[in-house]
Amino acid sequence: MKKYKPFFALVILYLVLFGCGLSDDSSIRNRKDTVNTMVINDFENSSSLINLKGTISLSKKFTVHGHGCLELNSSETMSLWFETQDFPKDWSNYEFLKFDIFNPSTRLYFGTIQIFDDSGTDEQAEFHGQSYYGEEKLFLNRGWNHFEFLLQHAMVEEGDRPLALNKIRKLRFSFGYSDTPLFLDNIRLVNGKESRHALSHIDPRDCIVLIDNRDVYPSLAGPSEKIEVSDGIIQLRKQASGAVEELKKEIRVAELQGFQTLYQRIPLITADIGMGIRSKLVWFQDETEEREILNYVISSCNIAAGEISDMLAARKVNWLTIGPENEVSHASLYVPPYPPLHELEPEDGFYRDKSGNPIILFSMLQINEGPLMDYFAPFNHRIESYTVGGGSRYNIESSPVYEAFYKYPGTHRVGWDGWCGHLIKDRWAMGGKKEDVVICLESPHIREAVLDYMKMHHREWTDNPNLLYNIMAYELQYLCYCDISQQMFRDWLKSKYGDIRSVNKVWRTSYSGFAEIVAPETRNARPVDGTNRAAWYDWANFNTRRFTDYLKWIKTEMRKFDQVTSICAGGTSSMLSSSNSVSGIDEEMIINEVDDVILNESGRSPIFSDLLLSLSTTKKVMVDPEMGGGTHGILLQFLHGKSDISKWWWAGSPSKEYLHMNESSLPHSKEISLSDIDEVLRLGLDVRRLGSEIAEFTKVNPEIAILYSKTSIVQVPPLQVQAGRTPYIDAVYSVWEGARFLGCRIGFVSENQILAGKLAKIKMLIIPAVKYIRPEIVTEIRKYIENGGTAVIIPESFIFDQFARENNRVADFGITISGVTLPAVTGQAEKTQNYDQSFSQAILYGEVREKITCINDDLFSDSSTTITLLSDGLVQKINPGSNKVLARFEDGDPAIVLVKEGKGSLYYLAAPLRTADYHILFEPLALKTGLIRPLVGIGKDGHLVTGAEVRAVEREKDYLVYASNLTSETVEFDLNREGKIGSVLDLRTMTEYENTHLKLNPYQETIFKIEKTK
Repeated sequence: MKKYKPFFALVILYLVLFGCGLSDDSSIRNRKDTVNTMVINDFENSSSLINLKGTISLSKKFTVHGHGCLELNSSETMSLWFETQDFPKDWSNYEFLKFDIFNPSTRLYFGTIQIFDDSGTDEQAEFHGQSYYGEEKLFLNRGWNHFEFLLQHAMVEEGDRPLALNKIRKLRFSFGYSDTPLFLDNIRLVNGKESRHALSHIDPRDCIVLIDNRDVYPSLAGPSEKIEVSDGIIQLRKQASGAVEELKKEIRVAELQGFQTLYQRIPLITADIGMGIRSKLVWFQDETEEREILNYVISSCNIAAGEISDMLAARKVNWLTIGPENEVSHASLYVPPYPPLHELEPEDGFYRDKSGNPIILFSMLQINEGPLMDYFAPFNHRIESYTVGGGSRYNIESSPVYEAFYKYPGTHRVGWDGWCGHLIKDRWAMGGKKEDVVICLESPHIREAVLDYMKMHHREWTDNPNLLYNIMAYELQYLCYCDISQQMFRDWLKSKYGDIRSVNKVWRTSYSGFAEIVAPETRNARPVDGTNRAAWYDWANFNTRRFTDYLKWIKTEMRKFDQVTSICAGGTSSMLSSSNSVSGIDEEMIINEVDDVILNESGRSPIFSDLLLSLSTTKKVMVDPEMGGGTHGILLQFLHGKSDISKWWWAGSPSKEYLHMNESSLPHSKEISLSDIDEVLRLGLDVRRLGSEIAEFTKVNPEIAILYSKTSIVQVPPLQVQAGRTPYIDAVYSVWEGARFLGCRIGFVSENQILAGKLAKIKMLIIPAVKYIRPEIVTEIRKYIENGGTAVIIPESFIFDQFARENNRVADFGITISGVTLPAVTGQAEKTQNYDQSFSQAILYGEVREKITCINDDLFSDSSTTITLLSDGLVQKINPGSNKVLARFEDGDPAIVLVKEGKGSLYYLAAPLRTADYHILFEPLALKTGLIRPLVGIGKDGHLVTGAEVRAVEREKDYLVYASNLTSETVEFDLNREGKIGSVLDLRTMTEYENTHLKLNPYQETIFKIEKTK
């Protein structure tokens, strides 16, 4: 390990005596190289590891200085990290902290650099931002990355002071989970010109990464004249340019003839992205990446030019010209323009034109003008007006709320130290000046300032002719413990319970009056240990009520300026989050009491679409103002009910503060290929053509429902609140995944909807580990079964009431639980920041897997082979009583029990299943319950196809079937129904298939039309 020693004039004597060509690395350790350079560690031998921490070992695989480096490697469940405190504390005389990291992968990685000083403890660093915290500032391109960290510009995370460079105490690098090791070398402090003894070897094609406080600037080391270009690349560049020019010529001719060429223009756009935008980005500036880009440009342009040539030569094509002698048929690739957006009206789940036709809106964040408007709706058809808080993290300094926040007492949030929930900003907020402005919505001064903000900004909504919906704000969360909040809570309790004796009975407390009650406190963004769970349940429910009421008040005030535009708000992710009880979000309330259109900001999984549409009492337009989740499965999001999607995102330029966000920007992402961008552009055209077909898939109401239990969402043990998931939420996701391949629409039913009688419309009810439940809900479920319904219960369900008091209702069905084996807690994962800037830290559990063998009876009676399943999680030991056992564990204990109640059936599982095995269970249940499925996709094993969602709806003269491949593999299936069906037409490509055997390429998604035969 290199130590720091006084150097002074002895360096001159050293150079004279020993010369500059000394090759023994051990002899240049443990000292400064010059007055301008201090090497902290260059990892040359085992002594280098003394006092270091992390997932580290010495290596000689990749070095840029000397013969050794530090390898960071770990198992799948551990993140890569490195920490040292062995260096001089005073860095104030140095300009740069320099170090080098080798990334052997072709993927980009992002790490965090954290520098601690003596002005803040570790606790203050974590909870109050008192360290430099460069989250994901360590940009790792393929190969060597040479970092230059500007010390004199570094601020602590909170943004309230500079990093104390004269008393640095700890340096930490962390990289999260990684499927590849990383290699670190030559950590040093540098002022001015660097000593050549300490200088790392830098190749012109290496990456230089300059970190200037919050901003990061990666570039090739260069200079450019030293970077050699192969003859093969030079030739490919010429071929690509030629292919582009040839396609441009063909398009000119086609348009001269009156043909629409929107689809054929797409290769020109991807060529500009690949050869224009990406050629300037360091992560694409190597020959492997450039070769892939150029080959794609050549191929795609040649194919499009060939299509036009075929059309001009009067050969058969799949698209039609526009002209008086040729009326454009419905089954063509002609793309109609968007109608004037101000003419659209929301009705029956979709925006509709003057003729009542559904219009599907697909826009791209930041795109309001230019050539991409041929493919997307204008992004400014939606606005986030920030009226909930009277400003945002970007503009709060110019808002009356900012002045009120600093001028008046009682305007600051009280008792909450977690994320601000976009009301308005804290140190975790992405964007804007680093400052804590976390407001209390109960303050009269804040409310008055919010109204003033509306007066200042309302013309941003009312003067926009494209505006279809106005978001008050989204990704919201709110919790406050101010005096006004405390009194509001007491008043709410008095209204609910009537007298203090009733409160004491439920809470098991001994208050003499409501005035004594103080809301259960939180610390570190969760309830404190030992919180009264009954009191917490009431506090959480009060908070959702008061926040929804606040949103209703804001909407009323907004209507004074705009009586027409749809208004919405929300916090989608909180509905399936362990931290819901600290969020103030109940989307069932917000959708039905506030929203004119349903706000659904979710990307990867359509589960939120199924949930939110189910919670609405009327059919409303569902919008996604900022849909992430990559480029796959976008059509599926429309098919699950989103009628208006604004895609995240098409950045105008790469982000220099949040480089990881470039991975989701279509023109800049290394993870998004040019062919992926091609698909997004084609989809922008296809959803305009196929709006009526897409709308068909949400006309039919679900016949299968998953119980959405607000009680089990809210009633979470304090230690699990920040875990992200709970057993209930895990089970919800798992059964939904198991049901999505049944070939029918999946819905949800809430506790309130059960009390309102919605179960009468449901053929199959799934109850996923609903451990906490209001007793009256169990009563209604039992009535549903007695009246002929079918239910599946996954444990642990019906064990406690809403106040976390033991209330075992499983016994109502004649089943006795005599014991349970729980998976062991093995630790906690790293704390992660979610897409909405909230935080979670998963709890890790050991694996408990038990084999389950099914008996050839009831559900499984038609199986030609013995069906085996695998449990996943806890295992209950149950006595089935007089009920029928349908499956057993290997020790002979019951695993699945059939309970016959009245006209219906209950299937009770003694253990949760693996996700894939739920499908095996649900497939025969779908047949038994008679779920309506006009057509289904059958795989080569004779069962319902998995890996691709395939679902059909029936129209008067034909069937529509969507198919969405969720995997990176080809999926094949046959369309099946009783009786014959006619020809199959792919509506996206207008390709006709001779038979019903279909093949989907990786991630391919489309809609088929199948003619009925007489």
